[in-house]
Amino acid sequence: MKKFLKILCLVLVSVIFMTGCASKTPDVPVGDTGNAGGTGTDGSASGGNTGGSAITDSVNYTVSDDYKGPGTHEASVVATDKYFVRNGKSDYKIVIPDSYAEYEYEAAVLIRKNMLLAAGVTLPVINSSEAGSDAKILSVGDTEQLRESGISVPYDTLGDDGFRIVTKGETVYISGARSALRAGTLFGAQEFLRHTINWEAYSDVEIQYDSKNVIPLYNFVVTEVPDVAYRRTGYYDVIHNSTWMNNLRFNERDKSELPFSGHSHFEVLPPAEYVHEHPEWYWWEDGKDYDSVSNLDFFLYAQLNISNEEMQEEFAQRLAQRFLENPGKNFAHLGIQDSRGYCDCDGCKALMEKYNTNFAGISVIFTNKVARRAQELIWETDPGRNITVEMFAYYSTIDPPVHEENGVLVPDCEEVIPDDNVYIQFTPLGYKVFETLDDPANAEYVKYLEGWKVLTDKISTWFYGFNWSSLIVNHNNWETVQANLRYFVDNGVQRIYDQGPNNVKVIHMFELKVWVESKLMWNLSLNYDKLVNEFIDRYYGIAAPEINEMYDFMTTYYQYAHKELDMTNMYWHGNSKYFSFGYVEAVRKIMERAMEKVETLKTTDVAAYETYYWRAARAYTENVFFQMQYYQDRYPREYAEKMINFFETTVQKFNVTAMNEINTGVYATYISQWRDRYV
Repeated sequence: MKKFLKILCLVLVSVIFMTGCASKTPDVPVGDTGNAGGTGTDGSASGGNTGGSAITDSVNYTVSDDYKGPGTHEASVVATDKYFVRNGKSDYKIVIPDSYAEYEYEAAVLIRKNMLLAAGVTLPVINSSEAGSDAKILSVGDTEQLRESGISVPYDTLGDDGFRIVTKGETVYISGARSALRAGTLFGAQEFLRHTINWEAYSDVEIQYDSKNVIPLYNFVVTEVPDVAYRRTGYYDVIHNSTWMNNLRFNERDKSELPFSGHSHFEVLPPAEYVHEHPEWYWWEDGKDYDSVSNLDFFLYAQLNISNEEMQEEFAQRLAQRFLENPGKNFAHLGIQDSRGYCDCDGCKALMEKYNTNFAGISVIFTNKVARRAQELIWETDPGRNITVEMFAYYSTIDPPVHEENGVLVPDCEEVIPDDNVYIQFTPLGYKVFETLDDPANAEYVKYLEGWKVLTDKISTWFYGFNWSSLIVNHNNWETVQANLRYFVDNGVQRIYDQGPNNVKVIHMFELKVWVESKLMWNLSLNYDKLVNEFIDRYYGIAAPEINEMYDFMTTYYQYAHKELDMTNMYWHGNSKYFSFGYVEAVRKIMERAMEKVETLKTTDVAAYETYYWRAARAYTENVFFQMQYYQDRYPREYAEKMINFFETTVQKFNVTAMNEINTGVYATYISQWRDRYV
């Protein structure tokens, strides 16, 4: 968006808010929802992967400024006078290692599938030992051919996810680092397709590329290393879909980590198994009547007594056992429970006094101790296997164990310095998401991060990309996410998790959010607005102009509501003062135009209609909720009945039930109330 346009929109929004909008009743009904059983797109329904639309700059986005992150983004791709595909034929074979990793196989399948779709050629997939002296091969992964080529793919440069694409002679080599899980090889395969057929994935099913009868053999010299070494999202629909995760180059946690949640102490030592025999291992905010305490209460109001040495040994034993049961996983997140309280028993108080530190300090000591012991136990069975753990800096543990001496922050003591294999996951719970982290409004969290940086360079973060108190309402970090990601990276954060609602489905435009964030986490110099515009144009099809207009209007209005109405970062849907009738009506009119345009496809392209109807409907649900919840007296009964049916059909289509992450509010309740009120 142009800066001038943004300012102009803000002025217009102010006028609309103050006037309350002129329209009294809807003038455009929503599209017919009779065909509620559609399945959306499977890749062909959208029309996006038929080769009809070129993405002219999906490879080389215009950078937003001179920002340079810690990653590597170097590409020289020059066409030669030879051919990879010519007249719909190819002499090339895809070669994978004899003992291939899962990601290497997936990389080969991805190239084979998309070359068939885009160029009509079927590339054979063979093992290294079958290739012989054939020069016309596409080497994918850690093949013998790569090892004999002299091309280097070092782990200390590429890390877990970086890759190289290099042409030598008539052979093209694609590979991530050998000692990694080989996800880099899969991401390299995507990059190869991006340069050859203009391939781009916007979700699990929205894949676009160019159809080509001729593809030259390119002289590739490409090296890619992401700006954020480890990138993860938490949105339910994405994390439960490996294709979606891989398409967006997010890390699949369960491939490399023990399957722990964010609050995992009780997953290692479950109270149900231990609390009756060892009540001293646990701390409880409101007493210890354990027979009447639910698991949720334990989760929210209890913690481990981290000073108890018997508990520490059992914790280490159980942690080692979990690693040994999962031989391919060498990382574990060890998180306190979701409680503001912390153990204040005599033992914990004594430790804090002994080390002259706070609760975060003795939490580091605890984490170091159990990690060391677990490592020793693992080596007894699996010598040489090294583990890494992560401590949660959250609530009672966010304040780093440092103090100031002569104007300089120093550790409280040597013992509170995390071991080399211990990450600190800094979690700015409560930060002002409408402001950037370096804004004075977030000074408290900057201070915390500065303190942890004194202790270690192994820092990760968990930030909040959704409105956990009201999942129907957008979480307005659209304008700040790029600056905050840059801030994290510039301050040494290596692992970033956007904590979406991973236990319940959400409805409103999360697809846009996760795609843009995936691109930025890989390359923070990309242009944010350009990414947003590209996604909307490619994902929403015929409704894209209106979705773009709605997005601009919505994000501009949120800025206005923040500045003028004191909308805070976690706002409840129940407060209608933030969403004036003028605003709701303005967005409604835009979205009704979008739905009306989609309706024109119903008789001309049924597959496209199904795809874009549901995508536009999903983007409309926030506004429909505002209409029905806040302004029931403004709409006639016939329209209200249609919109209630539309809302119900849409949330049912996407199996969205919960109003917030702990499931205390459900959409069915609101729908029932609306029907009682209107119908």
